Amino acid sequence: MIHTLYHVNAGRMKHLKYCLSLIVLISFTSRAQDILELTESSLKDYLGEKNLNSFNTIIAQEQATVNQKEFKDQYSASAFANATYINTNEEAFIAFQPIISPQNIVEFGVRKKIPYGLDVEASIGFDNRQFDLGSGNENPSIATSSLNINMNLWKNFLGKLDQANLNSFQLQQKRADIQNKINHAQQLYTLRSMFWNLVAVNEQIKISQSMADLAKQQLNNAQSRYRQSAADLAEVSFYRSQLASRNNAVIVYNYNKQVIVDQFKKVIPELSQYSDIQVKDFDSQKTRSDVLQCVNFIQQSVSVPEDQTLYSELIKVVKDFYTTQNKIHKTYDDIDINLNANIYTRAVDPSAFDAFEESFAENRRGLMASLNINVPLGNSKTEVNKTKLNQMMLDNEIKTLRQNFLTQFQFVQKNASLLLQSIEQQKNNLDSLKTRSREILKKFNQGRLSISDYISDQDRLLQTELQLVDSQNLIIQTMLDYLNIFSKSPCAFNQVSV
Repeated sequence: MIHTLYHVNAGRMKHLKYCLSLIVLISFTSRAQDILELTESSLKDYLGEKNLNSFNTIIAQEQATVNQKEFKDQYSASAFANATYINTNEEAFIAFQPIISPQNIVEFGVRKKIPYGLDVEASIGFDNRQFDLGSGNENPSIATSSLNINMNLWKNFLGKLDQANLNSFQLQQKRADIQNKINHAQQLYTLRSMFWNLVAVNEQIKISQSMADLAKQQLNNAQSRYRQSAADLAEVSFYRSQLASRNNAVIVYNYNKQVIVDQFKKVIPELSQYSDIQVKDFDSQKTRSDVLQCVNFIQQSVSVPEDQTLYSELIKVVKDFYTTQNKIHKTYDDIDINLNANIYTRAVDPSAFDAFEESFAENRRGLMASLNINVPLGNSKTEVNKTKLNQMMLDNEIKTLRQNFLTQFQFVQKNASLLLQSIEQQKNNLDSLKTRSREILKKFNQGRLSISDYISDQDRLLQTELQLVDSQNLIIQTMLDYLNIFSKSPCAFNQVSV
């Protein structure tokens, strides 16, 4: 029986081990799926056509669209109808001026404003009335039809004022669309900036970790020699201090990485499902070549390449908008002349239907025309003040937009080469320090160099490598700041198409 129980327990243990192995495997696979391998080219896909954190731009676009539709709605035809009933018990003072009662008046028609300074109205009306002339009750019906045309002959002649207002709304729409493109490009460059910050901090983690591993080996070696009485406690403590310092550097850089990862998740909420974001392998040599080509391209430009920035398009639209506004302002206190023409027919018959038929069948047409002139007599300076204010706003906005890309171009053209020279000097410094480090190691092993000098030399090498990573990232960030403005630049490092 004991033998049987032993075999049963052994089988259960084997099954338990299998289940635990399966759970560990599933857990490892799940963790692997929670890690995103990010590439720079995939940033565009995550951003898509969305405009993140650009509520004001969306509102501006929607407002411009609404303004246009609201303005165009005035050109839509509208129907109207009027009905009036009059009944009175008054007595006539004069026999040949009878009291009309009851009276029924009905009118209906269509109105439409035409975008050439014209207002058109067509209507049909019936007036059925009853009165007593002494010889008996009369009950005639009056049928009328009319076509009324009102034309502006000055301020809005041929619809020039309406067209100016419409152009103003269209330019607002165009401006909002360009600003939307600018914001979209800026968001992509922000993501690219975060990507290269992540690349840099990963490289710094790798460098710091390798130096921490070396410090760990040196501490283990010192502890081994201490146990053999070949090293003292001071030397062991020195190596232990060095390990703690380098481990701290690894922790700090990992914290910096987590900050960048959290930034990605805030900007692109879809990435929140991943526990970590890692940079997929990339061609560092190609990146350096592209950045160098971009710097050379900028330095060879003899003037600001305004055709490579959306801000130049925005400036043109802003100028057109304010020019249109000036046209509108000039009509503020201008004279106004309107011509009104009314073509009508009218017929009377006891039958309303016959009266309407007669109004078209016989020569019952009439014409009435009027000319209205309105001339301001005051000495108002409102139009002058509006134009002056308009010019001030235009000058200020153009200055701000131009300064935006002019400053960026001048800074990069002047200083980008300095950063490249700095990187080159740091590389030379790093090569020299690596050579020195190999020689220092020989002296240290021969007992010709103190431990503090040896560790100081290692720290100097570590700091130089970390500074080189910072400088390389700085030139990349500088180029991204430039491309953020000159988003249509043809240089190879510019991956944005807007």
